[in-house]
Amino acid sequence: DSDSNRIRTLELEDVAGEMGDSVSLVIDDDGVEIPPEGEKLIVELSDESGNFEDYGVYVVRQRECDGETLTVEADSFDVFSDLKTVRNISYDETSYYAVMQKVAARNSMKLYAYSEFKNYESDNFIFQGFQSDGAFVRRVCEQTGSYCVFVDGRLCILKKGSGRYVSGSEIETEYV
Repeated sequence: DSDSNRIRTLELEDVAGEMGDSVSLVIDDDGVEIPPEGEKLIVELSDESGNFEDYGVYVVRQRECDGETLTVEADSFDVFSDLKTVRNISYDETSYYAVMQKVAARNSMKLYAYSEFKNYESDNFIFQGFQSDGAFVRRVCEQTGSYCVFVDGRLCILKKGSGRYVSGSEIETEYV
């Protein structure tokens, strides 16, 4: 329901790496439909000026209704299940970008990479020796000075330390 006046609390846990994010939502229970376990929830939040930001897709894991409130707990959509499969593959391509396209496609993901990453080449073939796709992607990123993020069906390869999204726009930074 888009009526934000019903929301009592919303807690969003954003965990780096392969740990799954989670969301906990407590809303007034005045006839709201209880989502079934396994239902996908899209979380979008707006700031004071009304600009919405996408926080991802979550799958309902638990619901509780006490007659006054409805609590829904959900975990990030499990994009990691196929990434954990160990493989032993030799790629004929020497372009890291071409290999990452294959890995992304094999895991039903879309690849986003910064422009310079497309120029990285191996001297010979590229070998994924008894590694999961997730571990292999992290190794390639380490070798190329990159950073990887798996989120909402996307494999994002970012330039380490650039402070920029794949699109080139600046990542907002808060100094403490």
